[in-house]
Amino acid sequence: MERSLKAGRDTLTRWLIFAVLLLLPGCGGKNQRPQISSTPVATPIVVGTTPVPSGTPTPKNMVDSTAQRELTMKQVAEAIGKARNRFPGNTGIYFIDVESNMSLDYDGDRQFESASLMKMVVIAELYRRIQMGKLELEQPLVLKQHQIVGGSGDLKGQEPGVAFPLRVLAEKMITQSDNTATQMLTDLLTKEALNKSTKNLGLTGTTINRDIYDFAAIDRGRDNYTTAKDMALLMKQLATEELAGSSDIHAILERQQRNDMIGADFPKDVRVAHKTGELTGILHDVGVVYAGKGPYVLAMLSDGVTNKAEAIDTFAQLSKEILTLYQSHSPSPTPSEE
Repeated sequence: MERSLKAGRDTLTRWLIFAVLLLLPGCGGKNQRPQISSTPVATPIVVGTTPVPSGTPTPKNMVDSTAQRELTMKQVAEAIGKARNRFPGNTGIYFIDVESNMSLDYDGDRQFESASLMKMVVIAELYRRIQMGKLELEQPLVLKQHQIVGGSGDLKGQEPGVAFPLRVLAEKMITQSDNTATQMLTDLLTKEALNKSTKNLGLTGTTINRDIYDFAAIDRGRDNYTTAKDMALLMKQLATEELAGSSDIHAILERQQRNDMIGADFPKDVRVAHKTGELTGILHDVGVVYAGKGPYVLAMLSDGVTNKAEAIDTFAQLSKEILTLYQSHSPSPTPSEE
């Protein structure tokens, strides 16, 4: 009798173990629900959406919205590919759909000489210190002789000893790309602190190793570098108001005086906040555009440019084509079911 009871308990135990094993992941056969991987797919398009909880039905309008956004991204990808093929030089391009966080990456990690894009790091660090209370917008800064440098901007015509509020210097540094204003702010903040700022901002490919107009430093192997991805991520932080002083910085960028690439031939009601950069053989433009389908970030960097006019025209055409895609209604990617 005891042997029979023991056999019964053993059989029941085996059945219980078998039932538990069926419930464990990977042990339930081909009907087991597949695991959702967070590893990016090897494609230029990265969909940064949050997975829907298991068992929760997805609303039809959410499916349609995502499908439409993915279709627009594919169209943007085609436009970028064509532009890169005809561009007279080397390019690094990064695109972000701000609302969906979908992105397109074309040599986005390649380093380029940053030219005037380094001014974006300067203004970000300036407003960080203002927010911390270490500096004030109306605080005056005196112009010194060694800070008067050539290139763009009108401060190079000023005499040493003249003082300008930080607010004025920031405005001129961005809207006119004033190199003298940039040198004044770089000396105030220091290149060491600016390099720390790039790390804090998550800009892994950006370095500040020389003054804005110190071309002799390039011959000594010291230069300023950045990437399309870094600049796109910085612009996205601006668009989502993650940067200190985002509102003020954004307003200054909207007053940018050079608009022959991003912003060229745009309708007057389209808001654009961007910054250009240029040296011999180098041409950049990065910014945020607010279109009908939502805001997007476009970062276009280049070097080895053999035809400046053609390069500007190619970037301008690409920018306008992307705006058109984000202003117009996309056709349904699949036939609607009646």
